[in-house]
Amino acid sequence: MDYSQQDITYIPGVGPKRAALLGQELGIRTVDDLLRHFPYKYVDRSRFYYLHEITPDMPHIQVRGRILRFNKQGEGRNQRLTATFTDGHSSIELVWFKGLRYIEDRLRTGTEYVVFGKPSRFNGYYNHTYHHMSTTIRFTKMQGIGNDYIYVDTARYPIDNPAQTAIAWSRPHTGIGADGLVLIGPSDKADFSMRIFNADGSEARMCGNASRCVGKYVFEKGLTRKTDLTLETLSGIKRLHLHTRAACGQEVVEQVTVDMGVPRLLHESLTLEANGKQFTGTVVDMGNPHFVVFADDLDSIDLAKDGRALEHHPAFPDRSNIEFVHIANRHEAEMHVWERGSGITQACGTGACASQVAAFHAGLTGREATVHMPGGDLTIRLDESTGHVLMTGGAETVFEGEIQPPTP
Repeated sequence: MDYSQQDITYIPGVGPKRAALLGQELGIRTVDDLLRHFPYKYVDRSRFYYLHEITPDMPHIQVRGRILRFNKQGEGRNQRLTATFTDGHSSIELVWFKGLRYIEDRLRTGTEYVVFGKPSRFNGYYNHTYHHMSTTIRFTKMQGIGNDYIYVDTARYPIDNPAQTAIAWSRPHTGIGADGLVLIGPSDKADFSMRIFNADGSEARMCGNASRCVGKYVFEKGLTRKTDLTLETLSGIKRLHLHTRAACGQEVVEQVTVDMGVPRLLHESLTLEANGKQFTGTVVDMGNPHFVVFADDLDSIDLAKDGRALEHHPAFPDRSNIEFVHIANRHEAEMHVWERGSGITQACGTGACASQVAAFHAGLTGREATVHMPGGDLTIRLDESTGHVLMTGGAETVFEGEIQPPTP
C-alpha cells in the first residue's frame, strides 16, 4: 500500500473529528494531502540531505552545514543579504530580504546550522529564500564516578545562554538529563578553560569530577596530545595529569590526577541547627564551599531534607555543598553528598577532597585515603611538601548526540 494515499483518520495527531473537519473545509483526506497543505508540520524532520542531492522538484527538506561568508547586495528597499552555505562538499546561497541587521547579529560564520525549507533554482544555482535556520549543538555526556555533566566544545558550538541551557538540558525527562552543563573553551591563561553550570542554572566555581572529564575529552577528541595540562576555572588554574593506555590501536585516558591546590580550613568545628536537628561540621574551601559532617551511621541521615536545609543555612550566604562522612578506618571513608545547585548526586570530587582534608585535620585518616561514594571511589592525597590536594579517579564517556538550543 502507498502510505501517501493512506486515510488520515487514525494517524497520530489527527483522529476522526479532526479528519472530518479537514476533509470538509480543506479537502484533506490522505497523508499526501497533509504533506502538501502543511509541509512544515508533517515533513520528515529526521532526515538530512546532502546539497548535491537537491533537485528542483523537492518539497521542504533540511540540510546541515556552516556559513562561509555573508554578502550584502542592492541598496535601500531592494537590499538583500546572502550567505554562502556549505555542507563540506557543495554549497548553496541563503537569501534574506528582511531583518538583515538581526540576521547579521544572530548568525555566525563557522557555526553549524540546520537549514529547513524548500530549495529553488535561480541563474543556475540552488538557493533557499524562505527558510528556517536553527543551531545544532554536538554534545558529549560524561560521568566521573556517577557525577554526570553535558560537555560542549564552545570553540565550535558557542552557547549564548548557558544558565538557561543548563536548566533545560539537565531535566531527565524533557532534556538530556544531567547534573549540569560544562563548557570547554580556549584560555589565554591555561591550555583550556572550564565553566560549570548546575542543573538549577547557577554557575559553580569548581568541580573535581568535571575537571577529570575535561582532561579525557580534550585528549581523546584530539584537541591536545599533552598529558600534563592546565585548566582555567573560576577558582583558579588547575593542573591535570592524564594517565593513558593503549586500547584498540589508540591512546585513551584511563584516569586523571587533578592538583586541586591548597585547601582553606575555615572552621574546624561549627555547630548549626537545621531541619530541627543540630549538626557539627568542618567548613572547607576547595575553591567552592563545603560543610563536612562526620556521622556514625549514614543511613540515619535524611540526605534530601538535611542537605537542603544546610545548603540554605544563613551561615552560608552563598549556599554550600554538604557532605556526610563515615570514617571506616585510617585509609577509607564513605561519603554522601548534597551538592549546591544540584541536590543529591552520585559523587562530588571537591566534596571528597574537602572530606579528606577535614578527616586528616581531625586525626581520623592519614595523608592518603580512598573516599567511597555511591557513584564510585576517589583517591585523595594531601601532599606533605606542597600542601596541595591531589585527586585521582576515572572519567567515562556515556554517549554523544546532537541537540538544538532551548527556545528563549
